[in-house]
Amino acid sequence: MATTKKVTSDYEKRIQLAIAAIKAGQEPNVPTASESFDVNRHTLYRRLAGTTVSHTEAHQEQQRWTPPEENAIVKWCFAQDDIGFPPRLDMVKDMALHLEFKRTSISPSPIGHNWMSRFLKRHPGLALKLSCNRYSLLFGFEYRLILSMFYD
Repeated sequence: MATTKKVTSDYEKRIQLAIAAIKAGQEPNVPTASESFDVNRHTLYRRLAGTTVSHTEAHQEQQRWTPPEENAIVKWCFAQDDIGFPPRLDMVKDMALHLEFKRTSISPSPIGHNWMSRFLKRHPGLALKLSCNRYSLLFGFEYRLILSMFYD
């Protein structure tokens, strides 16, 4: 079993590609598709029969925010960064609570201690946006450039 989200996500993509190849007739049967895409053949059999779904789909009802709400949070973070105000972690939490309030119309309970780290695991491209201050990177580069020009 894969231990990291990236590997799990890659494995899930390979399963989806294998299913698509079997349905399109590119692969003649499940065993050859499982070898071609390096996935478990029993998993392919179960997915094709419709008896199991992916881990993400199976636990959808246990999530506090819906996938469109999480995507809205991610889009909001990128939009804030594009206008020059990358959001802080507390701002992301406030946005999540605001979306929950809009959906339920009741005051939401506080967000759990590990929510932010798990949210960033689900959306790895966002971690860099939240932790990287572009101005410090820019000034750091200019400072190194000035120092190298001075000492050369």
